[in-house]
Amino acid sequence: MKVVEVVQSSVLAVQRLPVGLQPKMSLIRQIWLLLLGTLLLALVGSVAVNVLATRQTLQTQLRLKNSDNAQALALALSQQHGDRELMTLLMSAQFDTGYYREIKLASAEGGVLFEQRANDQATDVPGWFMRLVPIESAPGRAQVSDGWRPLGAVTVVSHASYAYDDLWRSSVESALWLTIVGLLGALLGLFVVR
Repeated sequence: MKVVEVVQSSVLAVQRLPVGLQPKMSLIRQIWLLLLGTLLLALVGSVAVNVLATRQTLQTQLRLKNSDNAQALALALSQQHGDRELMTLLMSAQFDTGYYREIKLASAEGGVLFEQRANDQATDVPGWFMRLVPIESAPGRAQVSDGWRPLGAVTVVSHASYAYDDLWRSSVESALWLTIVGLLGALLGLFVVR
């Protein structure tokens, strides 16, 4: 209640000032504020659209990479004719040479025959950005068989840290370029008005 009274008394005090002392905002200042607000809104909207579109593209690339790698690994595993040692060696080599968060081979009965996981990779992307714009690395799955006999299914999940790095870099560059264009537009407007 006291805050409302303070605001009301402040408004009344300003209204009681002589006409020449009352604060005014010229039409040109109002136009500049409107232009500034519009440019800021356009900047934020453009960066948001760019970030979301880039995230969608990166998620699609991760999904396709996971799917392709799972299919290729399943084909290579199928050529091992069920030899567990060769299959384990092949999956370990794939895991060590790739950029994977997880590779898993489940038997046809549902048991886990092989599983290797890696910790999340370090990245320079701020944590708040990763929480604000999460990137999902959809797992790729493929069936492994020995001729007509099903051996199981392989699951491949790539790390998303490189995608976060690309998204962060793209977002910063987009914001920077749009800010430069906005400032140039404001300077051009100032030049035209004067």
